[in-house]
Amino acid sequence: MGKGSLYGRFEDRGHRITWIREESTSHMPIPTETERLAIPAGVPVINVIHTGINQDQQPFEVTTFTMRVDLNGLDYRIHIED
Repeated sequence: MGKGSLYGRFEDRGHRITWIREESTSHMPIPTETERLAIPAGVPVINVIHTGINQDQQPFEVTTFTMRVDLNGLDYRIHIED
């Protein structure tokens, strides 16, 4: 990736991050999630869709996460400097 952060590399390509949006939902796991995450019966998952938004208000980076709720939590501190 080179020197600096992932967002530094995006900025090199003209995408300066100005906003982050994260959407979260929860549900009971589907069979592939149960298998891949080794989830015991009765444990739900949380899905997070993380979107980086640039200076033109355009999304340029999307990451999705699926986590067991019994082993994970969410703590948001999103500060974007100009």
